[in-house]
Amino acid sequence: MSEQYKGDILIVDDTPENLKFLSKTLAEQHYKVRSVTDGPMALTVAQTAPLDLILLD
Repeated sequence: MSEQYKGDILIVDDTPENLKFLSKTLAEQHYKVRSVTDGPMALTVAQTAPLDLILLD
């Protein structure tokens, strides 16, 4: 049985290690993950892409 897409998540964190860990972990659980390192970039993504969840540092 194939796993199905679960939703879109935006991760906002200025620590590259955190972004890498969270992105990998959530992608393995079949979430579409976008990651950015600051607030202005997060606003741009949030305004242009439908998101189900935003995780902020």
